[in-house]
Formats: sequence, C-alpha cells, structure tokens
Amino acid sequence: MLKNKFTWALGLAFCLSFNLQAQEDFRKQAPKPGPAPTIEIGDSETFKLDNGLTVILVENDKLPRVSFQLTVDVPDFSEGDKAGYSSIAGDLMGRGTKSRTKAQIDESVDFIGANFGTSSAGMFGSCLTKNADALLEIMSDVLMNPTFPEEEFEKIKKTTLSGIAQTQNSPDAIMSNIRRKIVYGDGHPFADIETEATINNISVSDCKDYYTTYFKPNISYLVIVGDMGLKAAKQAANKYFGAWKSGAVPAVKPVKVPQPEGVQVVFVDQPGAVQSTVAVCYPVAYNLNSSDYITGSLMSTFFGGYFGSRLNQNLREDKAYTYGARGGLRANDLVGNFVASASVRNEVSDSSVTEMLFEMNRMINEPLTSKELSVVKNYRTGNFAIGLENPRTVATFALNVIRNDLDEDFYSNYLKELNGISIADMSAASKKYLNPNDCYVIVVGNKSEVAKTLTKFDSDGQVDFYDAYGNEIKSMDMPVNVTAQTVVEDYIAAIGGQDKLDAVDYLAVSRVANSPMGELEVYELSSKQMNKVESFAMGGNVLNKKVIYGDQGYVLAQGQKVNLKPDELATEKMNATPFAELSFFDNEIYSSVQLSGVEQINEEEVYRIDLERVDGIKMSAFYGVNTGLKVRTVVSIQGQLVTTDYASYKDTDGILFPASMTVSGPFPMPLELVAKTIEVNPANTEALFE
Repeated sequence: MLKNKFTWALGLAFCLSFNLQAQEDFRKQAPKPGPAPTIEIGDSETFKLDNGLTVILVENDKLPRVSFQLTVDVPDFSEGDKAGYSSIAGDLMGRGTKSRTKAQIDESVDFIGANFGTSSAGMFGSCLTKNADALLEIMSDVLMNPTFPEEEFEKIKKTTLSGIAQTQNSPDAIMSNIRRKIVYGDGHPFADIETEATINNISVSDCKDYYTTYFKPNISYLVIVGDMGLKAAKQAANKYFGAWKSGAVPAVKPVKVPQPEGVQVVFVDQPGAVQSTVAVCYPVAYNLNSSDYITGSLMSTFFGGYFGSRLNQNLREDKAYTYGARGGLRANDLVGNFVASASVRNEVSDSSVTEMLFEMNRMINEPLTSKELSVVKNYRTGNFAIGLENPRTVATFALNVIRNDLDEDFYSNYLKELNGISIADMSAASKKYLNPNDCYVIVVGNKSEVAKTLTKFDSDGQVDFYDAYGNEIKSMDMPVNVTAQTVVEDYIAAIGGQDKLDAVDYLAVSRVANSPMGELEVYELSSKQMNKVESFAMGGNVLNKKVIYGDQGYVLAQGQKVNLKPDELATEKMNATPFAELSFFDNEIYSSVQLSGVEQINEEEVYRIDLERVDGIKMSAFYGVNTGLKVRTVVSIQGQLVTTDYASYKDTDGILFPASMTVSGPFPMPLELVAKTIEVNPANTEALFE
C-alpha cells in the first residue's frame, strides 16, 4: 500500500513538472498568428439635395441614437499673418444665431441630452432618435443664421492666446511648429503656425468672411449614422438643410513643396533641457489614391507604427534611449509626409538619429521574414476589425470614397489587398518611400550639449538654427574682445553701475500676478549677506514662506514649519543675493561661466552666457547686445525648465529693475509678475528675519 502511494505521488510530481516545463516552453514563443477574419462592412446609402449637399446614411438600429456630421470640404489655403482665423471662425459660428444666444443654444442642447459642436470644417451633433428633429433644428439655425457675436469672439481669442502661451515652451509643440515649417516651406497651408501675433491680427470680420466664402452645400457632406431609415433621412435633410444656398468657392493654387537635397540638420534651442525631441522627416507624394497605398501603410506600420515595430524595438527595447519611438508615412491628397520621432536623453541624441537612419536603410536593404510579415498583417487586420465596431467608421469609409474618388469596393477589398502583400511588395514600398539620404533631421533640445554632435549628419556639415516658430536664426559673429566678463560688466553699468549696486545691502520687491485662483502676491527680501525672506500670498493669506538667515533656514507651509537641510540651505543661499550677476565669477558659487554666442530673442540680438553652479544647477542668461539689459534666464531644476522673461525696466533709487517678469514652465500657463513696490535698503529689515 505504501509503495503504491509513493508511486502515485512520484507520478503526480512528474506530471506537474512536465506541465510546468510545457508552460515555460510555451512562454518562450509568441502565439502563432491566426487566419485573417472575414469581415462584412456595413452598407451606406448616398443621395444629393437640389442645392448640391451630399448626404451619406449608415443605418444602425441597435440603439435608439443618431448622429449628424456636417463636413465642409474647405480647400487647403494659407492663412498667412492671420493663422488661426478659420479655427476661431468655426468655434464662433456656434456661439449665437439671430434667434439664440450661446447660453440659449447650450440650454437647448442640454435639455434634449444631446452633444453639439462646431468647427472650421462644419459641425457635429448626436442625440436620442426621438430628439433628432429638435437637434437638427438647432444645427440648421446655427448653420444658416450665425451672428458671430463680438463678446464671444473676445472670449475665444483669449482662450486661444492662453493655449498658445501654455505650449510655447513645450518641446512637442515646438517640434510640431518647426517640422511643418521646414517640411512644407513658407506659404504652404500646412506650414501655418498660430502665434500671439497672428491671433491678434484676427477680427470678427475675418471670421464672417471665412464663413460666407466657404460654407456652401455644394462642397459639403452630411453623414447620418444610427437609428434612421432612408425615407426619414431624406425628409430630414431636405427640411433642415434644403434652404442652405449654394455658391461658387474660390479655387486655391497649389503650392509646390521643395524636396530636401541631402541630409539637412535643423536645431531649435531649449537652454537647459535634459532631453531632446528628435525627428527625421520629409514630404512625400502619398495619398489614398496611390496605387500602393495599402502596401505603403503596412510597410509604415512595420517600420514604426506599433509597439513591435523595428524602430521602437531598436530605440526602446534594445537601446533604452526612449519610452517610445514612432514613425511612418502619413497620407494626404495635397502632399503626404514621412516622420520618425522620439524623445531621448541629451547624451544619446546623435545616437538616436543614427539608429533612425539605420532602420530606414535596413527597411530598404533587409527584407522582412515571412514571420515578420505575418505578424504585422495580423496586427493591422485586428485593428481594422475593431474599428468596424464603431458605425461611424463605416460612414468615414463612405465619405473617403466620395471625397477621394476611390473605387466603391476600396474598403470591402481592403483586407484582401492587405493579406495579398508580399515581401517583395514591402521591399519595393520601402525603396520608394524611405529616403534616409534626402531628409530633414530636426532636433529640439539643449544647444550647448547637443548641437555640436549633429554636424556629422548634415550633408554640408553645417547645422541650421531656427526659433520655436520656424524662423531661421542667422549666424552672428561675436564682436571682438567680448567675453562673459564684459557682458556682465555692461549689464551692471546699464542698470546703474557698480557703485550703486555695491551700496544695496537689502532689496525688497513685491510683485503681483493674476492667476486662475485670484491675485497672487510674491514678496522677496534679499541681502548682500545672502539672507532671504520669500513669501507667496493669495487674498492676503500666506500660502508659503521661506526664511534664510545665517546658517539657519526653514519653510512654512500650511502651518507646518520644516527646517532646511544643510544642502538645501546652501542652494537657497545662492539664490538670496539682490543681484545674481555680482557673484557670477565667484568660484564658490559658480563652477562654470561661458559666453556661448550671439542669438536672437523676439528679433533682438542677445549675448548668451551659460552657467553651472557648484550645486549642479544649470542656467542660461541672455543680455541685449545694444541695451546691455537682461532679457531672459532659463534655469534647469531637476529636469524642469523655468524660463523668465524680463521687460519694462524702471528706475528706483538710480537702479533699473524689470517692472514685468513673465515666468514659464512650472505653471499650467505663463505667469506675469508685475512690480508693485521696489525698496532699496528698507528700514527694519532685521525684524523681518526674526
């Protein structure tokens, strides 16, 4: 009996061990791709109204809901020095009609539980089927009777400017701006960049002109998706959009896009940045009508279009340069483009460019294996199938077929075409669309650490520098005998002179700023002896207070007092002097001070000085070539860039101080601090430190 039990236990142990090993073997290999599914694409019905409006119906009665997407096929044109006005016009159109204010429109939409919004390319609304007439009446009223109210225009303009301000220091936003400018060139519709200047150029009249010029039914499409039959759709379309008057739309002359010759390296400086945003890009003739569109799209996916792509596996999984790298072709009927991009550490910026170009060449020279092709086909097939679960996808397909004059069976044959692509087809698409030898390499990052490593890629060995809005910064020669020391001396002389600054034992400055939570008051008292009192107050209530005195210091926040550690105290004392420039050449504070060159800030020529403190904090300071005044500082603190712009210098006791300081980086949007009081050597300072 005991022997039988032992044999049984031994057999069970063997089986468990075998099963565990089988599981481990199973984990070593990815699951084999299954066959491509057979997919039925839903039908759509298309008809036209007498005024030329094309209506596309995708009936789906699974839920008692219906949506209406009105798309105006506005031709691509450059908005020039009023970039952004079409977007504002589209938003403003939905802010008031002859019979409704914005509040009344919102109330009417909310009352029926609907969604509704307008844009430069039309409008969208969705609701329960029983409320379709009520929603369509609102949409029709907004479409044909907009009033473009001035007060709403000012609100939109303010919000737009706030959005621009929030992203002006964003590497991704800067890359988007510069890439469009470089790839398409000045004057091209895709190169328009919204700036504070272009938004301030826009008037309500511009918005009205956009609407009256382009909102015509003969270039528009109404897509209806949901619980509505063909008869009801025809009745609704005629009732609510039949009175919309057609008209001629001006033609737009195409703008030729120049192709890059050789590799051209473009750099946008972000002083103090600890990582770079890198892109390899160029324009390419690629659109939905391209005979190899599906092949190009599949090649694009394998190169950099999903997590398992060659580009991402290289830069993320193998090299650990980035959290993610993406790239591929983007189709457009005007002009397509190719882009590969990633955000990487400064020290591997050039290596990342090397690997991007390597993977482009590898796609050209090293064909896929059958296994690789099978995996990427199944990935794309699965995504296609999932997309069809949304009825609006079918409507988009129908709209694409009409707008791009595609074959009617383009999408129904899509998977058949996809799965018929061969390794040779992929190689041909790679050779046709990938141009590693004729491209733009664009990098947004820290010039002092990265730019010099990129010259090896440029065909002429010269990196071109641009500002954040795509304007080229011409190289400027450094005047003879100018050094960091002379720049600082000129600054000291410009604001009052060495004797005046030496006489300042204490400096007290109170500044105020308007924030979303109310008026913020910032008070700072600093001394020549590197002592400091700093406080932030809102509505008279102190939110945070910091005191540094001698070899002691503390922070007071929410009633809690925390003493500073020795290293924290040392850092704070370095920030405590009234005039930082007086200590630039103190080796106990700054380990490196270097004049880096002449640059431009808002079209003003400035000297740039790069500094590193003994505590590791890096900073760049910029001084006007002609004025000597400090224009900007950029400080990198634990990877966070803090940019401060100085303006409106005013005299206090014979010394010039900036009346306005705009701080960007640590806040959701730039914060302008306006000087309320500036006191040189105020009375009773010792009491404040007590």
